[in-house]
Amino acid sequence: MFSLIPKEVRFYDYFEQQSKHILNAAALL
Repeated sequence: MFSLIPKEVRFYDYFEQQSKHILNAAALL
């Protein structure tokens, strides 16, 4: 279980980064 936590954290960080890019792209439209 503990070995999965870093991967999940990276996934959420990546998801948050992508969501910011999407919001920035939407703001430009």
